[in-house]
Amino acid sequence: WWVVPVEATGGAGAQTGAAAAVARSGLTNDPIPGDWWNDRVIFAAGKGDTENIWSVALSPRSPRVQGPPERLTVGSSIDSSPSFSAGGVVVFGSGTKTVDLWELPIDANTGALTGPMARLHGSGAFGPDNPSLSADGGVCAFVTRRPNLTELRLRNMSTGNETVVIASSDSEATAGHPPKTVERPFVSPDGARIVFRHRLGLSN
Repeated sequence: WWVVPVEATGGAGAQTGAAAAVARSGLTNDPIPGDWWNDRVIFAAGKGDTENIWSVALSPRSPRVQGPPERLTVGSSIDSSPSFSAGGVVVFGSGTKTVDLWELPIDANTGALTGPMARLHGSGAFGPDNPSLSADGGVCAFVTRRPNLTELRLRNMSTGNETVVIASSDSEATAGHPPKTVERPFVSPDGARIVFRHRLGLSN
């Protein structure tokens, strides 16, 4: 986050240090500032398997974030889009989301649907994402984020069995950097190899 003056004379922008403060607290989702009132800036961010509203101290007289973020909402809902009223009351959106793996049968030659969409049962994964199929549809690689753990999994599409290929724990986070994440897997056409990104902060 940056702070810049809006006077006609202009002026240089200043970094707030919010990214480092957010990372030290283990927050995810690359939070952006939601609103500013007095000396507090509010924003939505994830931690573990929840997404809540947080705030940090940022005085109009100083461009630097003071202290760690403070959680304003709790619970398993997905909280987002926070804003302050003129009197400092926080309003925000809140909802729930369920993410599963689904399959949709098609004719490979024509692209025409050959059946209804169906949920893939039997997965113990939380929030599966970024699925990639082998050329014959025999295996599917995907990532999943459970509380404090990111995994790359491989699913046998015939049996439904899943294997954890690699796991990255939030405990691997270092000062000034968010936890490591595994993301964007792609299965080779023959299903024998997987290429993926393993990220720590901005490093891959």
